[in-house]
Amino acid sequence: MYKLQKNGIDISAVNDFVDYCKNKLKLNVIGLMAIPPKDQNPELFFKQLYELNLANNLEELSMGMSEDYKIAAKYNATYVRIGSAIFS
Repeated sequence: MYKLQKNGIDISAVNDFVDYCKNKLKLNVIGLMAIPPKDQNPELFFKQLYELNLANNLEELSMGMSEDYKIAAKYNATYVRIGSAIFS
């Protein structure tokens, strides 16, 4: 079984987890979502998530916030969270 954490699953388990959810649980997995650590450059995380999304043939990709949405868009994010840019 997969160890789920408050902060998601380990990146090394994503492919197997998506496969398990799609094929064993028969869930309609449409994409991945991530929030990178605040104290690190988000580009590495967005690039990894983009590659995992492609490898799993998923359509949606939720990543990026007000301060890094341009980097997220570079890696084909289909959803970004821009609340602080709207409400500040």
